[in-house]
Amino acid sequence: MIEQESLNQVGPQKGAEVLIDQVRVILSGQEILKGISLRVEPGTCLALLGPSGCGKSTLLRTIIGLVTPHSGRVTIHGQLMSRETSQKLRKEIGFCVQDGGLFPHLNLEQNVTLMAGLLRWSPSQISNRLEELLELTQMSTSLLKRFPNQVSGGQRQRVSLMRSLFLNPSLILLDEPMGALDPMVRSELQDELKSIFKKLGKTVILVTHDLSEAAYLGQSLVLMRAGEIVQQGSTRDLIDRPRDRFVTQYIRSQRAEVLL
Repeated sequence: MIEQESLNQVGPQKGAEVLIDQVRVILSGQEILKGISLRVEPGTCLALLGPSGCGKSTLLRTIIGLVTPHSGRVTIHGQLMSRETSQKLRKEIGFCVQDGGLFPHLNLEQNVTLMAGLLRWSPSQISNRLEELLELTQMSTSLLKRFPNQVSGGQRQRVSLMRSLFLNPSLILLDEPMGALDPMVRSELQDELKSIFKKLGKTVILVTHDLSEAAYLGQSLVLMRAGEIVQQGSTRDLIDRPRDRFVTQYIRSQRAEVLL
């Protein structure tokens, strides 16, 4: 078992509160986000759902400061995300994308420990943290010297998760992290993620197209359409108390009555 005291030695312990206040994003003359407001409770997982192009991934990139909003604000731990604060705040945010987003010219260990090296962690700090995360994600040490193209999609996702957790962030952003995986591997990773979320108590924002995945991992679900929030609530809220015809159509398109 991983001792919580050991994890606490690296960065923040508790999940961050995330506040998104009237965020508008305009890219290439098109309004991608239309006044989004959300509060993500510390230590919870919020799942963003919706069809392709609805603004889910843009919202995630705005939270981490890769996209600057035209108006509105994002605060993390009560600190405003801005050009001036983005470098500092990103050290408290883990970011995991579809297919891992690993650097192909670095082996798996180099991918995982890259940021710690740039921040001048000592070799012993890096080694101890790596050992903790190998146990947490159930990864084999023998794989670490391989390159991303030499391992499976599921293994790349585990490595990407290790990298996103390495600095012990208070906020984890997951952008379709299992979208390209086959159903069996995807189900296994969902179980592992749920266990990891529970152990670490981090704040998690997950982007997914899959309602059953959102329901399994998220305490709160947000359904988006064309840059706006259509409904936020529990899975049962969306199924039993839809606020819009689109909500019902989305649920039916996923055969949610059977899946959930």
